[in-house]
Amino acid sequence: MTVRKQGKKKAGINGGIWSGHQIYEYSSPNKMSSDDNKLIKIPITNAQRKINEYGNGYVPCEVSERWLQFSEDGSSNGLVKLNVMAIGANKPRKVCELVLTKENILRALENVDFK
Repeated sequence: MTVRKQGKKKAGINGGIWSGHQIYEYSSPNKMSSDDNKLIKIPITNAQRKINEYGNGYVPCEVSERWLQFSEDGSSNGLVKLNVMAIGANKPRKVCELVLTKENILRALENVDFK
């Protein structure tokens, strides 16, 4: 999907325009008649937009521009590959790669005291 900037708004798929948390999509961008000039609002959060962009393995940091990117490929020996990612020069860059066991990830999460 290619997104082109147009001032403060950005062009989206099929002539749609999104700004902030909302996407506005035209039903027919080239042939707008009286029936076609209605906008269809498709609400989407910034978090969902990032998940759509980076895939289901995306786990964002809540305080920085970093995230964990889990590999979508499973492994036969119980190991999970994940990359620590950051935005560098306006594009994603890999900080480092971790190879962890699923059991250790689950054990660590079970021992976190969520208040």
